[in-house]
Amino acid sequence: MPELEAYKRFFGQAYTLNVVEKGIFPPGEYKSSVLWFFMGLYPNKYRADFIIHDYRSLSTGYFPRIKNQIKKTLNQRPDLRVFLNERGAREYNFNDKVPFVFIDMGIHEHLCPQVQGAKDKFLYDFCYVGDVFYKRQIDRLLESFSKKYSFKTLALVGRYDPSIKEAFKANENILFFGKRTLKDTYKIVSDSEFALCYLPNKYPYFFQTPTKLLEYAALGKKIIVNDVASNILTCTKYNINVEVVKGHDIPDGKSLKTLKDNRCFDSSCITWEGIIKRSGVLDYLMR
Repeated sequence: MPELEAYKRFFGQAYTLNVVEKGIFPPGEYKSSVLWFFMGLYPNKYRADFIIHDYRSLSTGYFPRIKNQIKKTLNQRPDLRVFLNERGAREYNFNDKVPFVFIDMGIHEHLCPQVQGAKDKFLYDFCYVGDVFYKRQIDRLLESFSKKYSFKTLALVGRYDPSIKEAFKANENILFFGKRTLKDTYKIVSDSEFALCYLPNKYPYFFQTPTKLLEYAALGKKIIVNDVASNILTCTKYNINVEVVKGHDIPDGKSLKTLKDNRCFDSSCITWEGIIKRSGVLDYLMR
């Protein structure tokens, strides 16, 4: 969870922080403590000065909505809940009058390099950041790209299914970089002319704010998104310039020539520290 570093920076000014795994976090009493759970299933009882349940990530895999219902039913009642946005809050639909706040996704400003001026040459034509898996349907993007472009490069940054890499091994212009550090990832994005944010049009992806879209905008990129609700809503909310395509298609060169970049985008509105502060969560802890 990349946002944990932002939580450490923000709350570390007033609290002593410990990050623990579920397996070594036994139930019981934690005096003079705030317990912040990133919600899976915690059916046992915990006692503390203040308990927060963070439901910003919806369940994935098989029967995700049933998993959400189980978490809603079996987890203890907290003092505060955190949701990603209103759509996520409505999906859980708690009715026990526990207060809640919204903490949307953000960016790490201290890791984000300065937006560069206009460039004539890039190391890569396109880049995509994220898992290259069949469940994300990125193989469809690669199929579309391989048919339209044999002379342009596509840099893929993130975990990948070896069988997908094998399927496109003949396409030397499709580059599989694998998982990289955040700094390395930002460097590859900066060195690319166009950045792709393609999401599967299925649950829960159309509920969740795509972090990479925010990072692309903060880096001033020319951005291409597919027509999934979370992409469209995020672009509208933050006034991000994008080219929207259907499904997992790739636009042709003619439409790309008129695509505006985001070098004028003000990333101060989406830094983690700002988003956490504006959420009001600290006000609850200081009461």
